[in-house]
Amino acid sequence: MSGTNIDGVPRQAQLQQVLDLSKNMVEQAGRGEWEKIAELERQRRTDMMHALEAPLQEEETQQVRDSLEQLMQLNGQLAAIVKDARDNSVKQYNMLQDGHKATQAYAKVGEQN
Repeated sequence: MSGTNIDGVPRQAQLQQVLDLSKNMVEQAGRGEWEKIAELERQRRTDMMHALEAPLQEEETQQVRDSLEQLMQLNGQLAAIVKDARDNSVKQYNMLQDGHKATQAYAKVGEQN
């Protein structure tokens, strides 16, 4: 049976599920729903392993390649969102640290007067 896994599910349907999960991950990242992304990633990894467990048939090579290219593009989008969120978190942390240092310095000046 060409293009199916041991459960009889067509490979392309499985890969579409992986792509749908990836799109959902990008949407969740845009909203900052990091815990939801972790859940989706676990499911996506499992689905991907199932989709690729059966040997690839020659006639499905292009479809699989196209799906993997889309997946890489979505991963790139997700990585960019995560990087931006991380950078923003670092900036906010640094601002809080600077504010804390300024407060401490001000308190010391007040103690000296």
